[in-house]
Amino acid sequence: MIDNKIVEILEKYHNEVAEEISNINLAIRKIRGELKLVSDCLIGELLSYSKNTGIENKEKELELLRDSQTIREYIKSFDILDFRDNYYDEDTENQELEKANSILNLHDIIVLNNTLNCDIKHKTHDLSVGLPVLDESGDVNIIYVLASYCEDCNRYTITKEVFNTINGVILCEVINKIGITAENKEDVEIELSQRESILYRYGYNVKTSENLSTKQRHIIIASLVESGIMTRTQIIDHLTSLINRGEKIESWKRAVDKWKQDRYYTQDYKTENLPSVIANKILLGYKESMQVYLYDTTL
Repeated sequence: MIDNKIVEILEKYHNEVAEEISNINLAIRKIRGELKLVSDCLIGELLSYSKNTGIENKEKELELLRDSQTIREYIKSFDILDFRDNYYDEDTENQELEKANSILNLHDIIVLNNTLNCDIKHKTHDLSVGLPVLDESGDVNIIYVLASYCEDCNRYTITKEVFNTINGVILCEVINKIGITAENKEDVEIELSQRESILYRYGYNVKTSENLSTKQRHIIIASLVESGIMTRTQIIDHLTSLINRGEKIESWKRAVDKWKQDRYYTQDYKTENLPSVIANKILLGYKESMQVYLYDTTL
């Protein structure tokens, strides 16, 4: 894909432009992933013809097969740039591709950082992943972004620039390595009071700048309870501590009102009233990943 002369230049300066090479690899993997989806789409169309007993569309079927094969052959020409002495083997590459374009869930951890590099200087892989994002109406959409994955930490990293483009709440545990970016003093104080909590890491917030809807906050709470990540008692205790502190600060009145509303929701919460979006779009992926995780740990 990339001209050999350009590859030679990148190899010559690979230490100085490591971040740029990482970004190029992200783009290459994204192209490969999208082309694979196109190929799969053509094969799907071909299979729809195979349901018929006749072969009236023989030429069309052959065309679909040839086009799919052409795309898959072309994908092989997209080589990843890796100038390390210990270049990883094909098995590692295949494991990488399996993670590429995968959809994350509550079980996964995302680190929010200024770069895609691991802070502990571990080996990372650049890839595209699907993030479950909770919108204001209470629906969950999958948004694909560029990220990196650290095998040692078992965590994904996205940059602040990418994070700022996401409109909604990421339904994964997010660890912020950048710092507080609230726009006013009140929001800074509120964020400081709750940023170390598990609730906060899963997107729960009452800052005016975030402006999460009541439905968004309640879905986050219900998801954490149903997944077993937090108990109702833990959530209630945390919200009570925030309320006790906030009631002493006049400027926190709006935040306190939301905390009280959410505490009442948690106290009165019943599993049989679980919103369908949680069962169908949030917990399903989480439970499947946990089954795989538990299976792996018992080997």
